[in-house]
Amino acid sequence: MSLGCLLWVSCGWHGVIFVLVSLMYFFKKACKHLGEYLFILWTWIFRIGEEYWAIQGL
Repeated sequence: MSLGCLLWVSCGWHGVIFVLVSLMYFFKKACKHLGEYLFILWTWIFRIGEEYWAIQGL
């Protein structure tokens, strides 16, 4: 039995709607900060790349 089925059986409609609303709310908040996250991620990757090339001696 999958997690979705288990959730459906234990909570019924209310549980499923709650999960969907929670996911939508999370994504809405995440999208708001997505630019910031991408910027942080990019600088992080760039820094790791610099260190990697320094180790390679290039």
